Amino acid sequence: MGYTLIGCMVLITVDALTTTAVTATIGAGLLFIASMVLEGPAKWLALAAALTTAWYSIFALAFGATALAYAWYLQGVKVLGAGAAAAYMSLVPLFGLLFSGFWLGEPFTASLLRGGALAIVGMLLMNLGRAGLTKRPTRTSH
Repeated sequence: MGYTLIGCMVLITVDALTTTAVTATIGAGLLFIASMVLEGPAKWLALAAALTTAWYSIFALAFGATALAYAWYLQGVKVLGAGAAAAYMSLVPLFGLLFSGFWLGEPFTASLLRGGALAIVGMLLMNLGRAGLTKRPTRTSH
């Protein structure tokens, strides 16, 4: 929730895509420093031998699952507000399971399907509740 509240303040002056690009760059820099300290430069040489499929997976995670997802999330914060956008975070595991099932061939078990259904029902209830609050007539005192 803290990330969302900070995002609200930042989004007043900066668009969602720029915010995502800057935070991803800062995170990559910090990970690079940590890698150099903990593993050393020799481990970076092993990257040349990495499989092409590993590189595709890294780029898909970095740009699709991370950068694009956070850009959309921050845009949601800007449009919907922090509370409503934070509630959509409950769908993150659902999309992770869907992508791992379709992309990687992971099995869809009954418990995963039930959990996904509960997440969707929860989002529907939240949206119905919000719609009900906005449609209520205001009371005027006479």
